[in-house]
Amino acid sequence: MRSLLWLSLLSLPLAACGGPTTASPAPTSTPTPAGDRSDLLTRSPGSQRAVVQDDGTSYLFLELVDGYSTAEDTGAPACWIESWSEDGCPPTALAAAGTAARFADRPARLTLIGADGLCTATVGDVVLVNTSGCDPTWMIAAPLTGCPASVAPVGRVDDSFDPELRWLPRPDITPIPLVGGPAPRDPVHRDLVATWLAEPELDDGPMHEGKTAAISVDAGSEAFETFAASFAVGHGADECDWAYGERTAVGLRRGDTFTPIDVRAEWLGVIAWRGQVVGVAVDDLRTVDLQAIGPTGVVTPAFEQHVWEDHEECTQGGWFDIASACGP
Repeated sequence: MRSLLWLSLLSLPLAACGGPTTASPAPTSTPTPAGDRSDLLTRSPGSQRAVVQDDGTSYLFLELVDGYSTAEDTGAPACWIESWSEDGCPPTALAAAGTAARFADRPARLTLIGADGLCTATVGDVVLVNTSGCDPTWMIAAPLTGCPASVAPVGRVDDSFDPELRWLPRPDITPIPLVGGPAPRDPVHRDLVATWLAEPELDDGPMHEGKTAAISVDAGSEAFETFAASFAVGHGADECDWAYGERTAVGLRRGDTFTPIDVRAEWLGVIAWRGQVVGVAVDDLRTVDLQAIGPTGVVTPAFEQHVWEDHEECTQGGWFDIASACGP
């Protein structure tokens, strides 16, 4: 199975991309009046662009190519279709002249959000990045240089980002046993686990495998958190008769109060502003998905761009699902 697109794309060396190695000039920006966060991530929607990251390299997403159906000679190596994983098959390539010409009007610069604030990235030459999973696909993109490696997956071509926005990436996930180990230290997590374990589905026979985790990013005056658990329970030795499942809770923590919100539990990171969580980038294989979060926890779509596709059976699973040998 192809791993998460954000983590699996392999970067093209900067010398091949034609991008500068010096830092770009600091971006101009649009300050927000005190206390007004209503449109921080939804203003100027036509200026927003999808940014796909990889191990030290960011790309401006331009187009997804289906290797089976494309009639255009994009410049992709033949091995991307014949056997994309074979040794010696390059992970990236320069786009063919005709493909590059279609994107000649791409922006020269893009404003990005990093951990220390805004940054202006220089948009490089058009390249191809192999994103094949079960089916051959590749991304037409342009490498971004001059900014930190870790940035929010949405940039803007104008100066409408507030200068106090900050990108806070999700930390590493460290599961602990759902049963048979020490109880979670966080009281909210501990209470959720107790509630989940009391459910009829989880109480219907011995637990053969179970794990849980708390994933949190602190913005200052509040934190964005996901609590998750996965399990396999059931009677008998045949694991095809067991019940497999997961439980999640996602929300904002202010002091000792956890307020659930209606957003996908898996995420790449959050955008903070003046100590508050104002947006979350959803962890989705196929889509760059940014959701704005209001002061009461109301969630509003801020940006969505389709960036990848593959067979459904090749893209199942979550952060730490327990897989069944009997199939999905």
